[in-house]
Amino acid sequence: MFDAGILPYYLHLLDKVKGASHFDVAKEEGITIMREVMKRQPGFLVPKLVREIGGQPGKTPIDLGLEPQNELRVRIDN
Repeated sequence: MFDAGILPYYLHLLDKVKGASHFDVAKEEGITIMREVMKRQPGFLVPKLVREIGGQPGKTPIDLGLEPQNELRVRIDN
């Protein structure tokens, strides 16, 4: 996609609507897909996993359950 000038921004978990069940992906499967994408692509090519939730303004990000790795701490003394 990047070679075609496209930057992925969102990967949607779709609403369950009539006639679209063949597009349904379980939340857990979406998270697994995102983790694989993160292993293979640099950060700017990794879209956000989101879902539309009724009553919420806009898209709701899905927590991927990632743990911080190798936290970098810097101490500055004046």
